[in-house]
Amino acid sequence: MTKKSHFKHIFTALILALTLAVALPTTMSVDAAGAKLNKTKVTVCTGKTYTLKMSGVSKKVSWTTSDKKVATIKTSGKNKATCKLTAKKKGTATVTAKVKVGKKTKTFKCKVTVKAHTYGKNTYKWSNDYASCTASKKCTRCGNTLKQTVKASRKGKQATCTSGGNATYTAKFSKYGFATQTKKVNAKAKGHTYKTPAYTWASDGSSCTASVTCTNCKEGLSETANATATVLVPATKDSQGVKKCSVSFVNNQFVAQTQEFAIPMLAYLEKEAIIIDYNNPMDVKVLNDTVSTIRYFDVSGNEVDGYNNALFYKIYGTISEDKTSVNFSTGYKTEENTLVARITTTRGQVLSCSVSTKFVPGEYSFGRISVLPTGGYRGYGKLKGTYGDGAYDYIVDCNTKAEYDAAYDYF
Repeated sequence: MTKKSHFKHIFTALILALTLAVALPTTMSVDAAGAKLNKTKVTVCTGKTYTLKMSGVSKKVSWTTSDKKVATIKTSGKNKATCKLTAKKKGTATVTAKVKVGKKTKTFKCKVTVKAHTYGKNTYKWSNDYASCTASKKCTRCGNTLKQTVKASRKGKQATCTSGGNATYTAKFSKYGFATQTKKVNAKAKGHTYKTPAYTWASDGSSCTASVTCTNCKEGLSETANATATVLVPATKDSQGVKKCSVSFVNNQFVAQTQEFAIPMLAYLEKEAIIIDYNNPMDVKVLNDTVSTIRYFDVSGNEVDGYNNALFYKIYGTISEDKTSVNFSTGYKTEENTLVARITTTRGQVLSCSVSTKFVPGEYSFGRISVLPTGGYRGYGKLKGTYGDGAYDYIVDCNTKAEYDAAYDYF
């Protein structure tokens, strides 16, 4: 073949190609090549859905089903390109999609087979507390799951914090052929569940009480522990001190506690030495505290019953109604002598007051003073008389202490 004839054939082919391109519609070349239905056959269980979809289309798609009793359809999307079919009952149906391609209508078909569900074995699952039970079963064809959860009834003995219990739980189902289920459970004692303990200190920091309550049974625990104190700042008569108080507990529900407290100002007596006589009682005030008790001691430190008969004379110490002072008095005009009154305060301090009596001459009845080592009685006064128990008789006639002292020496 000559070069001239070769170029002639090529030119002819090009002219023919251009002629065909102009003559054929562009939609036909696009739609005919790209239009496609995603499935040509599907199997669906009754009640389930499946989505068919046309791709590569630029015009509206028309969908139909051959048997609406077997499968219904619902279209959506751009150009109605999507069709959702719903399986109604067992059988077969054909879903058809039609779309225009140029001047022609192109048809796409999908065979739909609807079958009944084939469910496997029923399964049952109890909640952790057995208050409910869930039954379920799964279709072996499509994986569809039927499920029902019901509350369970309970019979039996409840477990408490300290004792075990037992129960029978019953779950009754009303759907899908699920069977009634029962579960017998033996429960251990729950044990106490305690809240955060509360700690209550005595106002002076001497002790602390820990208490806690079980959230289940409301049973309470309580323990009181005595505190040990460390003085940080000593107290004086004029200012409070500071102490650190610490406690620990035997019960392991409670933890050790520490707290600072004020130390009250030191108590003291307004007067630490007084002289009284029959006509002159005297008050001694206690400052920074109140009076608890009084005891009496002679000058040698021996305790005596000062209230009733202190040695051979009487001294009365009466605590005031508000317990802030003591009134000292004597019932007789006695000889001069001294007792030490030890006053214990409410907070435990011991304060000492020297209480002396003095001789007062004058007319008054004879009184029993003391028993002499040799027997008989001593007395003084202006009244004459014979006194004794028959074996020892004495006549006393004294006007002054000097006379009394002389009589004492005589006897």
